[in-house]
Amino acid sequence: MTTGRRAWLATVLSAALLAACDSKAPPPPIPGTSTTTSTDPAQQAPKVTHPLDDKEFLADPCRSLTTPQLTALGLTEPLKNRGDDSFESKVGCGYRVPDPETDLLAYVNYYPETTTGLDEVYADRPPTPSPTWTATVIDGYPAVTIAPGDDRTRCHVNVGTSDDTYFEITYYYFDWNDWDGRDTCAAATSIAAAVLANMKAAN
Repeated sequence: MTTGRRAWLATVLSAALLAACDSKAPPPPIPGTSTTTSTDPAQQAPKVTHPLDDKEFLADPCRSLTTPQLTALGLTEPLKNRGDDSFESKVGCGYRVPDPETDLLAYVNYYPETTTGLDEVYADRPPTPSPTWTATVIDGYPAVTIAPGDDRTRCHVNVGTSDDTYFEITYYYFDWNDWDGRDTCAAATSIAAAVLANMKAAN
């Protein structure tokens, strides 16, 4: 996992754990940052039963969503290789949400250098249950939803497409003060489901 991505995850998880603990008690440790695959089942993602080939989407990440899907999801202005830079995604597509009152952004990010798939996200699973890190399933594929504590202006949904690959949806308000109560995790999940539908069709 990239340094930038690990740093963000560590910040999110540590903040959530600190809030959950008494101020006088030390917070539980954050999982290690080793890039080796963990042998702890809790730190390993479920196997992907029906792997999807994402090569066509790596070559053209803005193919991740069709024009009708963009309309249905309220997205516009797809920009190739404009993944979320803070997570050092080298392949991605960025979108805007055309809301005149807010500055909303969405990204589809791919990590072609990853060889352990969603295990990379599970490596940073908190040692105790946390509302900021939720294992889930989207249309039959293992996924993880990550939201930074009480801040609901940003959400990340990671989806395993094979045991070696995954993609990430980021949905957030550029200016946190603009948040209007929108469920960013629900929005990110809807985008992830649409991307999966396209991958299934391509396979």
